[in-house]
Amino acid sequence: MIDIKFLILILFSLAFLIWFFWPESGLYAGIKKSKLNKERILLEDALKYIFDCEYKDIVCHPDNIAGNLDISEERTREILEKLVKMDLIRDNLDEILLTPRGKEYAVRIIRIHRIWERYLADETGLKEKEWHKEADKIEHFITPDKANYIASKIGNPVYDPHGDPIPSEKGEIPVYKGGPLTDYDEGDNLIVTHVEDEPDIIYTQLVAMGIFPGIEIYIMEKEDTRIKILVDGNEQILSNKIAESITVVPAKKEIKHEKFDRLSDLKIGETAEIVGISPASRGMERRRFMDLGIVPGTKITPLLVSPGGDPVAYDILDTEIAFRKKQAEKILVKKIA
Repeated sequence: MIDIKFLILILFSLAFLIWFFWPESGLYAGIKKSKLNKERILLEDALKYIFDCEYKDIVCHPDNIAGNLDISEERTREILEKLVKMDLIRDNLDEILLTPRGKEYAVRIIRIHRIWERYLADETGLKEKEWHKEADKIEHFITPDKANYIASKIGNPVYDPHGDPIPSEKGEIPVYKGGPLTDYDEGDNLIVTHVEDEPDIIYTQLVAMGIFPGIEIYIMEKEDTRIKILVDGNEQILSNKIAESITVVPAKKEIKHEKFDRLSDLKIGETAEIVGISPASRGMERRRFMDLGIVPGTKITPLLVSPGGDPVAYDILDTEIAFRKKQAEKILVKKIA
C-alpha cells in the first residue's frame, strides 16, 4: 500500500519543480529574465554616456564609463567587449566611439528618457530631484511607440526640463550650444540653457537657488574660486564646481536686472503688482497660476493668514484666493507705495 505522506511529498516536489522551471513564468525564468534585464540596462546606460561624451565633444575613456555607471573597471571592460561584438561601439583604446547602429540605439533611449522627464515635470506633482531617477528606471521598458504617444499628448516638447534637447522621432538632435558659466566674465548677461542633473547633491543646490533653464543670469563678480550672480532677483554665490554644471548662452539683448520681492514677503494689507512667475514653477502649477490671474500687471493684496500661518488668503481681481508659502515664493511682485 502506498504511503500517503510519501505520495504527498512526491506531489509537492513535482509541483515545486514545475513552478520553478515552468517556461516564461517560472521562478527560474524570472531570475534569468531579471539578470538579462540588468545586463541590458548596463549596456544601454553605457551607450547613453558615450553618446553624451560625443555630443559634448568630450573624449570617452573606460574609466569615465566605470565612474558614471558606478561599476568596476573589469565589469566595464566586459560591457564594452559586448558592445563591440554587437557592433554598437568601436573601441580604439585611446577613445571609445559609437557606430552608426550604436548611435541610433543610444538616441532612442535618450528620447524616451527625456520625454518621460518632461512628462513628469509638466503633468505630475513629482519633485525636481525625482524626475531623472524615475526616467532612468522606466526608459529601458517603454517602447518607442509608447514614447511617441506620450510626446504627442504633451505637445511634442523640444527640450526636457533640464534644458537637454529631445531627439526627434527620426533621431535628429540639434548641435550642442553654449558653455559653462565659468567661461563667462563679470558683467555678462546670460540665459541658462541647461542645468546638469547629476550628481544629485549639486543639482539639489541649483534647484534651491532657483536656477533652471530659461532663467536670466547676470555675473556681478568673478573670482578665482567663486562667482557672484544675480538670478531671478536674488544674489547667489556659486563655487566654480557648481557653476560648471550650468550651461549658458549670451543674452541677445541687455537684461534689466531688478531685485523683486516674493509674494510670500508681503505683509497683510500691503498691495503689490505681479511682475511674473519664477521659472521654478512649471507645468500644471504654472498653468493654474495663470488661470487665477497671476500675470504681469495684476494687483494682489494679502488679506488673512490661517491659524497655522500657512496658507495665506490674497485678494486678486476682487476674488479671494489662498496660496501656500511654497507657491507664493514662486510669484514675483513689486510693492506699490
